[in-house]
Parts: sequence; structure tokens; C-alpha cells
Amino acid sequence: MSDIAERSQRIVADWLKRLPREEHERRSFEHRHRVHGNDGALMTNPARLMQAQLGLWQDYMSLWQKHRASHDGMESEPVIDSASTDRRFKDAAWKDNEVFDFIKQSYL
Repeated sequence: MSDIAERSQRIVADWLKRLPREEHERRSFEHRHRVHGNDGALMTNPARLMQAQLGLWQDYMSLWQKHRASHDGMESEPVIDSASTDRRFKDAAWKDNEVFDFIKQSYL
């Protein structure tokens, strides 16, 4: 995973270097306003973007490991659980069915 993250960071950094300055600024502006509101820090800072991506991968690996442990019959606490007031996951299947539970935790 760290090898993938390092290569991804280099690819993004190389791509940003090759963009003409105006294009980079335009894309950054559009991305800030479309995705991040007024905070475009991730797109203007490739290292921070890769750091966020690596954190996402690490969280997914943790979720996958806990899912596998649960699937193999070992006791495993959820990585994250929905709030008791969250009606979207009220049905018992979201907790009882391991596929639905994985989807729910991935979403959360």
C-alpha cells in the first residue's frame, strides 16, 4: 500500500508539473468550488492529497481486516457504527448481514 501511495503521489506531482500554469489554476479553482467549497487545499497541495488518500486506504484496510476476522468467526468490533438516530441503517440487516455491514461501514 505504501508503494502504491508513493507512486500515486509521484504521478500526481508529475501531472501537476506538466499542466500549464493557467490550466492548473483553472482546475484548482473549479475543483475548490465544485468539491471543497472554498477550501481547495487538497488539490493545490499534492502531498496533502496523497496523505488523505493514504489515510483512506489505511481505513479501508482496517475495515477489511475486521470484516475478514468477523467472517472467519472471530469476535470483531465495528470500525465505525451509525448513530442510533440514523434511520438509514435502522433495518437489522445492516448489522446482521456481513455484506451490508461492510457496505454501511465503508459508507460511514
